[in-house]
Amino acid sequence: MLGAPTIKKKLVHDFGLVNSKAFNTNVNKALKELDDDDDRKDFGKCGGSYHAGPTSAAYLAHVAKEQEAGQLEAYKREGRVLCCHCFQKVELEVIAEAGYLTVCFLNTKIRPMQVTDVTAIITGAGRGLGLAFTRAILTGGGRVLMTDIDSAAVEAAARVLQQEFTDRVHSQQQDVTDLASFDAAFDAANRAFPSHPVNVLVNNAGIGNTGFYTSDTAWTNVIAINTTAVIRGTQPVVVNIASMAGLYPLKDSPDYSGSKAAVVAFSRAVGMNVNKTNVRVVALCPGFADTQMGQAVLTHAPAVVRGIGGLMTPDFVASALVLRALAEQDNSGQVLVVSKRGVTYHGRKLPAKL
Repeated sequence: MLGAPTIKKKLVHDFGLVNSKAFNTNVNKALKELDDDDDRKDFGKCGGSYHAGPTSAAYLAHVAKEQEAGQLEAYKREGRVLCCHCFQKVELEVIAEAGYLTVCFLNTKIRPMQVTDVTAIITGAGRGLGLAFTRAILTGGGRVLMTDIDSAAVEAAARVLQQEFTDRVHSQQQDVTDLASFDAAFDAANRAFPSHPVNVLVNNAGIGNTGFYTSDTAWTNVIAINTTAVIRGTQPVVVNIASMAGLYPLKDSPDYSGSKAAVVAFSRAVGMNVNKTNVRVVALCPGFADTQMGQAVLTHAPAVVRGIGGLMTPDFVASALVLRALAEQDNSGQVLVVSKRGVTYHGRKLPAKL
């Protein structure tokens, strides 16, 4: 546990807070509350000795949802708040002149992944969720190699992002059904970011079946892109983009649902080996976002979309990737479900061995 003087210096230096009388009073009060609690090292899921930061739009949206559900009053009665990094309940609230923040003082054994640490390859990044994932990581200070089978789309998207993020984003054409394309993508990333080896792979490239599901060709294409390509792409620190359809089958798209269910099962199984491999594997299962694919589902199956709360913004799904799937260090083998009803892990944690 860091001492009070060190914590205050870090808050002032790292986050520009004003070392005022009110600031000192609030920090001292919060630290005293922590000292009175024997379980203070178990708060949150961030890891590290302290975390602090201004509230993000995603955090404010999460708090608003919790407030609507009547949870914030319960937390208040417990003397807890929500961490602005991991959205877990923590014991410390600090209000300083620079604005409202929440801070975690946690066990220092495991350092969480910060977005500034991220050097990612994101497949299917030319549009939709892949593009939103890219922007979220870049906004947080990370680096991204965008790949897509549509070279024109991914190059155009990269050019736009380079105007804002300069050399922290590059693009590469990639057919994820081709094993050699993954080697080429990693080589391209190493050339683009020589001082920052790739440590995140987001397997996002996927398609929905636009033809009748019994067609041999359609089935092969769906499985090849949504399942086989994900398995080939499994490398250290992986987020496999599945779908809620992999958990709750769509009767009109059994091929799509089946392929995404395979991604879920594969991610669970591979993620259970984290203690042996030091590879963290997470499946992200969003509902339908306001993308080309989501709009198609809304047109042809509006009841399905309404049943999970409607279309999400791609940015909302991207915030779940950055703030939950990447940031939480103990979620390997887990399935993170994202819908307008909330962001939560599906089911219980699996045992290390069956």
